[in-house]
Amino acid sequence: MRVEVENVSFTYMKDTPFETTALRNVSLTLEAGVYHAIVGHTGSGKSTLMQLFNGLEKPTSGKVSVGEWEITPETKQRDLHELRRHAGVVFQFPESQLFEETILKDVMFGPLNHGKTKAEAETVAREALLRTGMPAELHDRSPFELSGGQMRRTAIAGVLAMEPQLLLLDEPTAGLDPEGQQEIMQLFYDWYREKEARTIVLISHDMNQVARFAENVVIMEQGEKQLAEKASALFTDESLLKKYQLAMPEHARLLKRLEDASGKPLDLNAFSDEAALERLLRFLREGDADA
Repeated sequence: MRVEVENVSFTYMKDTPFETTALRNVSLTLEAGVYHAIVGHTGSGKSTLMQLFNGLEKPTSGKVSVGEWEITPETKQRDLHELRRHAGVVFQFPESQLFEETILKDVMFGPLNHGKTKAEAETVAREALLRTGMPAELHDRSPFELSGGQMRRTAIAGVLAMEPQLLLLDEPTAGLDPEGQQEIMQLFYDWYREKEARTIVLISHDMNQVARFAENVVIMEQGEKQLAEKASALFTDESLLKKYQLAMPEHARLLKRLEDASGKPLDLNAFSDEAALERLLRFLREGDADA
């Protein structure tokens, strides 16, 4: 689903003593079928912006278009019910939203609420649970008997069971160990790659994640859009990273140190173990050839 934001501002608790402006005249376009990321420091407005993409919030001014839906200050919440079936959200610590007596019933809840029959809802729920690594023998267990990682996977299954076209990820690996983070991020990436029309928007403070998975990056600062750039260009440009106080991903950083030490140019566009190893081997081969 394509997302277009036109001159959007958003103010919390407007016309009260606690009024706070979170977004100021933001315009951007996120094309369908692309893995996007929105980054920025705490208070930059990135989470507020994402909440506009499925109507959890409505802009104070301006317009947000998500697929065929338009969200303006005048839009009624009842008109956004169907949008939320197509735009799924995984928040930080999504396991806190589990509530049913079994994990199967919990994952079925969304599909049932959006019109699927019980049989249809059970089918998509079981498929989503298996996708997230929850075996069939656990489907009748209470979600509150699971480990923290299993609860996270169950909550994610509940979002995927809705079969969204747009998946919104707000720090989805918060609190997980490095192995768990990699598994969950790979799960989302595999889901995204299955169908060309699927779109992901990721919010993350982890530039390794953003560089590894996202194609395009939007930088937010103090409620305003600062830059929209290809991930490969942003994360190999030291001047841009320094300007926006973003860390260079670890693989590119190691290659940069090697480049500086050797005096030989290296392709820093390497954000996975495999890509970094390929660049390193190429560097060593070229060094042998020079000798």
